[in-house]
Amino acid sequence: IPLDKKVSISIYEGVNKYFFYEYGQTLEREIPEPRRELPYFKEVKTAEELYLEALHIEQYRSPEYSAEQCYLEALKREPGYAPAATALAELYLKNLDAERALVYADMAEQSLSRFNTRHESGRAYYLKGLALMLSGKINEGYDYLYRSAWSYDLKSAAMLHIGLVDIRRGDYGKAVEHLEESLVCNSRSVLSSAFLGYAHYLLGNKAEANRVWDASLATDKLNLYTYALRAITEKDYSELLSILRTDATQVLMDISEVLAEAGLYSEMTALITGISGGRSLSAMALLANGVTDSKALSYDNIGIAFPSRAFEKSILEKAIADMPDNNFLKYMYGCLLYGKGLYEAGIAQFEAIVKTEDNYRAYRNLSQGVYSHRNDRKTALELMKKAAALAPVTEKQITFETAHLMAKTGVCGKEIEELILSRCTNRDELIVELARAYNHQGKYNEAIKVLMDRVFVACEGGEHYIADEYMYAHYLKGKEEYQAGNYEEALKTFENAQILPQSLGSGLWNPIKKVPYMYFAARCLEKLGRQEEAKDIYKSFSLYRYDFFTDMYLYTFAYYSARALEALGETEKATELMKWRLEGFGSAAAQETLGYFGTTPFFIGFIDDAKSARALHYSYPLYLFNSFLGNKEAAEEQKAIFSRDAYGLYIEDFTV
Repeated sequence: IPLDKKVSISIYEGVNKYFFYEYGQTLEREIPEPRRELPYFKEVKTAEELYLEALHIEQYRSPEYSAEQCYLEALKREPGYAPAATALAELYLKNLDAERALVYADMAEQSLSRFNTRHESGRAYYLKGLALMLSGKINEGYDYLYRSAWSYDLKSAAMLHIGLVDIRRGDYGKAVEHLEESLVCNSRSVLSSAFLGYAHYLLGNKAEANRVWDASLATDKLNLYTYALRAITEKDYSELLSILRTDATQVLMDISEVLAEAGLYSEMTALITGISGGRSLSAMALLANGVTDSKALSYDNIGIAFPSRAFEKSILEKAIADMPDNNFLKYMYGCLLYGKGLYEAGIAQFEAIVKTEDNYRAYRNLSQGVYSHRNDRKTALELMKKAAALAPVTEKQITFETAHLMAKTGVCGKEIEELILSRCTNRDELIVELARAYNHQGKYNEAIKVLMDRVFVACEGGEHYIADEYMYAHYLKGKEEYQAGNYEEALKTFENAQILPQSLGSGLWNPIKKVPYMYFAARCLEKLGRQEEAKDIYKSFSLYRYDFFTDMYLYTFAYYSARALEALGETEKATELMKWRLEGFGSAAAQETLGYFGTTPFFIGFIDDAKSARALHYSYPLYLFNSFLGNKEAAEEQKAIFSRDAYGLYIEDFTV
């Protein structure tokens, strides 16, 4: 298609147009404002705003903040604030913490019931009902679910769970009544339609069961619950197997959890057995089916996901009670607990394993736990080194995490280099960490070579991870050339830092990341007598604005901008800029953190203490700003903080 022509593309199915695109069409639209940082929680005046802030954190799944802490802060501002209490009940329920869920569900109920017991929304009653059922109080939970069904918003969901309890009790007539009521409110509920059909089947009405199931599949051709229940009744799993495209164990765990809620354990066994004839199943499905041999319960058979459901938690607890010496079960249980935020309980399982077995997986998990939740960096490193020593050299994730932790705890680059080279390096992250180790030793040529020898496939967010090491290696090389008086070579090096080879698979999300290398290139031009070219670079810095993304991609930008203003003869402006940014960053550094402060590379599980992470993050720009302003003591104080870090890449201005 010639690109100088206007071309439109439409895709139809029959008369329905599903897609339209016109190449070459220019749409006038307003450019949205960049994202803004959430307001500092201490300065938020109302519980409602804190609640909305927390809700945004949950919806955005922002890992550097804690919705839980935000909701708790809202309750400090306004004790009993029902939206926050309800949200906490739901959060703890998701984490299988029935006890805490009930505390906040009770709080919400008391607050909302001050004037009437028929709430505008059924959410608080609904969550309390589920929390009671999770804690084993089925009858009380049933009653609260009934209360929640008075409000339309939760009626369908409440009636579903009520109907499942009816089946558990053997009251199939009531189950039909309640599941039909669920479908009145949500006619497309895959669970309600599937189990309504089964309730009819249990009443002996097979024709009605099939009618309901046929209607269910007409609405949703992939209703696996309906296929599963029909397969159980017909003792024929071929149709279910034919449409099963995703992981069989995870599908079975989803279906089995609902079967267990309805007390249909023999049906669950029949389903798992039936599917096992046509699919390989991993440990949790086999354990749910009573299989306990060592081949089934092995680390090679964990599957694509660790256990996370309440149903799986109860299976593991029973299995551990029956087989208290089985470390694999403890490992799976520890992962579930840790994943649900019950960190110490999870750590205890891993500690129990390593007392009786040299298990690299348990050592690795234990290392993450003591680093992240006991703030014991020394012990964490010892445990991770044990994990690396025990793990096969082909376990690349272990190598990556060990190298990361060594750098975070101040281990010298040479030792990290030796670790990586002694193991399998055929993975992008390991090559980048090797380049980091070289850079921290000043071996910039080796860093550039190892990066250039590989064709990277960068994931989203991984582009800068690769680019930073490549650019930093050029900084080190250019610095050496500049200090030796080789300004022409230094200029070429700083210019090359701004051009990323295609093999790195790495672009720049924001060109502001080039600014330090542009600045040093301008310094080289000055030394070469090319003043006007240097001034053009300095002037270009004024094109960048100060916003969220500026600080995300180059939080030291103000320093280079100030030096540029200084070089252009605008010293007063430069000083004012530095004072402004020093005040802002100093204030931010002194704030308390609501959550985790920042994310970890690729979301690995070594999480820094929030207070220390904040101090480290701001120490580098505060060092540069104070240095510019001549505050030597303050600058050295900040430098002492980031000098202890062997992970970050810190560029110093060697030209002043």
